[in-house]
Amino acid sequence: MQRVRAIREQDRGAAAVEFALVAGLLLMLIFASVQLGLAYYRWQGLQAGAREGARLASVGGTQSDVATRVRQAQNGFGGSDIQLSMAYSTDNGSTWSSNFCDDSGSTPCTSSLPPTPCTTAGLGNLLRVTATVQGSTGKYAISIPLVGNMKITFTSSGTFRCEKTG
Repeated sequence: MQRVRAIREQDRGAAAVEFALVAGLLLMLIFASVQLGLAYYRWQGLQAGAREGARLASVGGTQSDVATRVRQAQNGFGGSDIQLSMAYSTDNGSTWSSNFCDDSGSTPCTSSLPPTPCTTAGLGNLLRVTATVQGSTGKYAISIPLVGNMKITFTSSGTFRCEKTG
């Protein structure tokens, strides 16, 4: 009996040591799943915004209207952090034009005057609205303990067929 009791007393701290070894890994996995869930939530919101913008453009909205709709329909980002671009395809998406408006270039998507995006694309052709949030700022980075920060560029697009030019 004394021998069994002596062995039990030697194992008293083992559970605490095992917990200390596993707790770090467990907490890292919990934080990683929360951060990845938040990143997916942001991407999904940006996707919804891009689709809403493309839908509005397809029924004759102006570039300015589309940009406003994208920024209002999304969730998870500051509106000023979203850069838009628009392009069209005349061959059902096999090839795309260069962006006729691009917030990251010299032709921002701010025009509220004709031609509307669908006037430029043509009735029956595809119009693509792409929304991008640059990860280089680190503002929306994923932070996981023991791994560090990961800067992610979020990009989503919505494509609709032009139904109305204005």
